[in-house]
Amino acid sequence: MKKLFTALATSIILILSTPAIAETSAHSQQIECLARNAYFEARGEGRAGIEAVTHVVINRTKQPKWPSTPCGVIYQRSRGSCQFSWVCTRNSIRDQRLYSYCRDLVTRIYMERPYDPTRGATFFHGVSVPGYWFRNNLRVTYRSGGHIFYRD
Repeated sequence: MKKLFTALATSIILILSTPAIAETSAHSQQIECLARNAYFEARGEGRAGIEAVTHVVINRTKQPKWPSTPCGVIYQRSRGSCQFSWVCTRNSIRDQRLYSYCRDLVTRIYMERPYDPTRGATFFHGVSVPGYWFRNNLRVTYRSGGHIFYRD
């Protein structure tokens, strides 16, 4: 009888925990995409830049014109072009310590959704890149290091 009870209890635990495992795996994949994006787009910008770039991706997931997941947003192409330039160049992570730092930051942002310093920005570009296509249609919401952030 004790063996039957133990087997039944184990089965119930497995059944109840399966969605949690799948959910954790899905979150892990999204966090990985965000971490790679933060690393390649903002690794030289410090904490504020990494957080701001991450918020842009998350802000896009909340609008119907973009995919609903961070990975979808990051790997989306528009007219054959990558939304984030590193996606087309397929860079490799060279600084594991910095990458881990990015992963820790984006995990907190993804899971907790803290204050967004970009105030809803859905676009950004480096100050070294001419942003003429943004100036007419979008408002500047934030500046951090070498990036300017915009929203509709």
